[in-house]
Amino acid sequence: MTTATSLRTLSEATELHGAYRGLGLGTPENPNSGGEFEVVVTSQNILMRQATGFEIEEIGNFPLEYLELVSKENLAEIYGAEENDPLLSRMVVFRTKEDLYFSFVPSAKSLEVVDEFTNVEFGLGIFNYFDDANVVVAISICFSPKQLEQGMWQKYLQGALDTKNLPTFEHGGKIPPEYYEKQTGG
Repeated sequence: MTTATSLRTLSEATELHGAYRGLGLGTPENPNSGGEFEVVVTSQNILMRQATGFEIEEIGNFPLEYLELVSKENLAEIYGAEENDPLLSRMVVFRTKEDLYFSFVPSAKSLEVVDEFTNVEFGLGIFNYFDDANVVVAISICFSPKQLEQGMWQKYLQGALDTKNLPTFEHGGKIPPEYYEKQTGG
């Protein structure tokens, strides 16, 4: 059973290991700047990569000793929730020294389980928390390894490509030519 109170290190959390994919969020100046985004979790580290439009760039590599498990009390403060909130007790959140948070959240189905916490599918939210201003800034919300396996990410990505020019891993970090041509007319 993995919960925020029982877990000590990422190496113990084997059910969190795997690749998570989402879209990096764009900036107000350039809302189309967010490309395909990947987080790979192993027993040794968390690696982040993003398709930038030019290449696939490693944007973060956090070894185990760089990650700290966030307490339930801190989670309650960040999310503005009560410490006994059922969702908080099921979340597993790691923090880097730069206050980048990796928030593993069980699927909605698992939240119906009250006493058991096995065979849970985790999604991943990545955010910065600025406690002096009490502000949470999301970086990405990612599909889980199981959802990737089921093709849910690919289906979502195809829909997103129909509305935006987004760089992808499949095209070496660049915008797929057929989508670029379709949206620019040539």
